[in-house]
Amino acid sequence: MSSLWGLANDAQPATISTGGSGEYKDQNYLRLIDDLIGDHSKGWVMNRYQKGRVSNVSVVSRDESGRPAKIKTNYIFAGFSGKSNGVITLPFTNGLPECMFFFDFPNTCRTPNRRIVAAYDNYAYDQ
Repeated sequence: MSSLWGLANDAQPATISTGGSGEYKDQNYLRLIDDLIGDHSKGWVMNRYQKGRVSNVSVVSRDESGRPAKIKTNYIFAGFSGKSNGVITLPFTNGLPECMFFFDFPNTCRTPNRRIVAAYDNYAYDQ
């Protein structure tokens, strides 16, 4: 049977980035999260993110394909009382970062920059 566009109606399953090895290959999550926080922090009023100060990146869980389902990491920012530590949780949906949950608003989803997410999807953060 053909679709309206005259093409075969045989849906193909979506594939994930594999880095050419046939199985999922982790990317540089430290650099990804540094870019995501750096971009998001441009709108911060009180605090200033310390670019390059992400640490203790941990893949908390993975999906059935081996991709990260949740990542947690620490970062440093400057506020009224000097330098402080923050924590961010980054859940993934269908292999891509979906929200950023900062320690001071743990129930508020901050949408990651879609340009950065697209770069991640295209393996720009390959190690």
